[in-house]
Amino acid sequence: MAVSIRIEAIASSAELRNRAAQTLGLFLVPVLVGLALALPGQGMVAAGIELVVVAVVVAAALEVLDRRAGRSRRGERLSRVLDVAPPRTVTCVILVVGAALTIAGLPVGLYLVALAVAVAVVGGTVSAWLFLTRVAR
Repeated sequence: MAVSIRIEAIASSAELRNRAAQTLGLFLVPVLVGLALALPGQGMVAAGIELVVVAVVVAAALEVLDRRAGRSRRGERLSRVLDVAPPRTVTCVILVVGAALTIAGLPVGLYLVALAVAVAVVGGTVSAWLFLTRVAR
């Protein structure tokens, strides 16, 4: 499979540049979560606090990128669904709840963290698809 990207379309559009950055930000969530959980010698409380920090920083960065991209509404059904439940919001909310439960010592917190990672990957993949189909126009 090969994909050809029209870089001039991306370079000339603030919306496309910021949407691309949002997509990369979603793909960065699993990396940051993995780093927070892989640090040796820390307890679950410390890991939970680190995950809260990851969620807050990622949420703030993705919100800034969303505002910079603007609120252009496309007619695609998938875009409308993502406007109602944006992957960035769903990912960060699940991550914060999972982190809070982890801090509280409840093992279910780590399952929610895993769910947040899955949502980030699926959301990033869908966002990448939408991004690539918009660039093609």
